Amino acid sequence: MGTFQRTETVDARQFQGGLQDGSNLALWVNEHGQLTETRAFYHEGIKETRNNNPEHIRVRTYAFRVDVYVGDWIILKQDGTFDVMRPQEFAASGFTQV
Repeated sequence: MGTFQRTETVDARQFQGGLQDGSNLALWVNEHGQLTETRAFYHEGIKETRNNNPEHIRVRTYAFRVDVYVGDWIILKQDGTFDVMRPQEFAASGFTQV
């Protein structure tokens, strides 16, 4: 058997933090997640509680729910599904900007 490699072009955006960036990314996910029922919501950080919740974007579908923290990447794949990667995973995945 041969060895094959596939290169996939994706639309990836990094969460830089802040209300404006968080809201824009949540809107981007909501606009492109119609077919896959993917939704995103921005949550401001809460430091007054004992849990000290940092700001994040929650991306959810019927199958999963994941939180995107500052520095993380949200990836829109060609098939319309979303993936979330930590910065280390994104760098190791071999994506190069075109």
